[in-house]
Amino acid sequence: MGKLIKKAGKKEVKTVEKEKIQTRKRILSGAVVSDKMDKTVVVKISWLKLDKKYKRRYRQSQKYQAHDPENKFKNGDNVSIIESPPISKNKKWRAVY
Repeated sequence: MGKLIKKAGKKEVKTVEKEKIQTRKRILSGAVVSDKMDKTVVVKISWLKLDKKYKRRYRQSQKYQAHDPENKFKNGDNVSIIESPPISKNKKWRAVY
């Protein structure tokens, strides 16, 4: 953060320049479970978790809506999705191969 001091008459005014911070975008991979919407696919991401008490693994999953501008992904395709700025109310991911 750089600080600049400007003199305006008798008063000193401090202004602060904002530096642009780049964030790392999350990348997830899963299977397309629905492609019925225009330019949107639903991708199911699943992973294994471990039960602490019984030491048993179980599967959990979550569905994400992802932007597919060319409608090229179909049901059953394995795709990666990358985080992006909000495209609509529910779409905050973009689908890539």
